[in-house]
Amino acid sequence: MKIFGFLRSKPQVVLDHPAFGKISLEQGKNGPYWMHDACDDDELCISIETRGDSPPTDRQVNFFQNIVNNPDEVFARAAHLIAPRYYDFFRKSLPENWRESFRLCGVGVPLDGSGTNDWDVAFESLVNRSGFLFTCYFEQGYPVHVSVDT
Repeated sequence: MKIFGFLRSKPQVVLDHPAFGKISLEQGKNGPYWMHDACDDDELCISIETRGDSPPTDRQVNFFQNIVNNPDEVFARAAHLIAPRYYDFFRKSLPENWRESFRLCGVGVPLDGSGTNDWDVAFESLVNRSGFLFTCYFEQGYPVHVSVDT
């Protein structure tokens, strides 16, 4: 009976990773990934692409640390896509100092830690406590799309 299938489900794999904190192995439509859910406002939500149940690699840690240590650079790369979406939602131009309106809140770490693989980064809007998430998607190293949701 399918109704009781959850009783036979595998236990969740959880790691305490030195760079990512507590991460759990999840199964997405494109395959497995590790997930660190943000529990506090100052924490980042992190997803890490993987093969099978392999733990994150050193290259993935380096990729993540580069994003976290250089959020201005990442925001600048996607600003041309963020600005029109920002205007659509708030009817004003993006300020010169993006940190007046946003904070980095999420990083999607690509497979092999390679920026030419698909990855994403999310910025939470601080405007009017709206909580909108501006998620920037990168393909082959270039920003291609920004979605906005709550």
